[in-house]
Amino acid sequence: MEQIISKLSEIENMAGQIMEEAQDKKKELSQQHQNQCRKYDEQAQAQAEEKIRQIRVQLEQNQKTQLADLKKRTQEGFAQMEDYYEKQHQRLAREIYEKIIQT
Repeated sequence: MEQIISKLSEIENMAGQIMEEAQDKKKELSQQHQNQCRKYDEQAQAQAEEKIRQIRVQLEQNQKTQLADLKKRTQEGFAQMEDYYEKQHQRLAREIYEKIIQT
């Protein structure tokens, strides 16, 4: 009988050790999972920031291109108006003078 109690005691001790090892393994796996989640979050954040940076660069380039185009068209418009004025200012002045005199 004493042998049976001794064996049951050994089995109970072994079961206790197995439970402790299982708890330790569970904690270790939980920590690994948390580390993997954190690493994934960091990678996702880095990828998102890189994508945002690329979009900003592209938008800035588009803005510069559009601004350069607007400046060019504005300068061309001023040049056309000035050319028109240079070619037509005598006629325009005469028409204005005649309208003033007629009234």
